Amino acid sequence: MKSLNHDVIVKNALTAKAEQVSDCDLLLVGTPVHGYILFGQRPTKEVREFLEQQLPQDLGEKPVIGFATYLFFPAGALNPVKKAVEARNGKLLDLIAERRTKKKALMDKIIACVDQI
Repeated sequence: MKSLNHDVIVKNALTAKAEQVSDCDLLLVGTPVHGYILFGQRPTKEVREFLEQQLPQDLGEKPVIGFATYLFFPAGALNPVKKAVEARNGKLLDLIAERRTKKKALMDKIIACVDQI
């Protein structure tokens, strides 16, 4: 992303802290989709815990992009991201779901969102 004049810091949901989220200009929350159609799709346990425990209580209109990769069907896997961001006064730019095999398409969609800021 440096070629696009963006500095990117990647943090794992296990190690990301609320103060790091507060310091960033844009937050991307990504997860693979867990679960099957019969049992409900959702983000990973680590991402769900991040949303509950480390996402600041007030995002102050911070722009957020949620994304998920899936094998079969994403269903409502990004709904917890949407709910957490909206409940914390974040500005949800987009929720993007893309097949695991379509990494370039996913990146293109994320970059298109970033370019709109």
